[in-house]
Amino acid sequence: MMPFDVSYHFDADLREVANAPDEMQAMVDWLQTQLECSDCDQQTRLKYLGLLGTYARILHSFSVAEIALQQAIALAQSIGSDRHQLINQIRLAHVYQWQQHYATAQALFDSALMRCQTQPELVDFLDFVYQHLGKCKFDQAQYAEAIDLFEAALAIRLNKGERSLIESTQLALTTAHRLT
Repeated sequence: MMPFDVSYHFDADLREVANAPDEMQAMVDWLQTQLECSDCDQQTRLKYLGLLGTYARILHSFSVAEIALQQAIALAQSIGSDRHQLINQIRLAHVYQWQQHYATAQALFDSALMRCQTQPELVDFLDFVYQHLGKCKFDQAQYAEAIDLFEAALAIRLNKGERSLIESTQLALTTAHRLT
């Protein structure tokens, strides 16, 4: 997409840490500039808002992340994209989790979980809900619950066969087991 290094790694608390914070910030700045232009189509705008929310969260710019993700959810609703609404709802819950607003995060994760379980077109995101809900439990030192959720995510991810997702969940499980 852009020549910025937006890669990250996970720290001991299972949180993303930018490998090149200055480059990730440059990407945030670029996304904000693009969003100020009126010539973005709705799909591009939706994509940019979601990316902005994600990278801003990783950089701890929580107010930027929250606003971008709320706008992404509203836009997804207005164009009837349940998929993008759910993705950005999970991202927004993650922002609240990092701010230690656990009740708000939990409500969003619970809603996302219900939607994945009741709407067949969203079932492909169930492992993401389990994984991120597990991280929310992990942050609250509810390690047994986190492990159960990580195991549920891993079962789905093993079926999907996507190595990076499997490795992420295995790391989460190993880290949570160390703390029990």
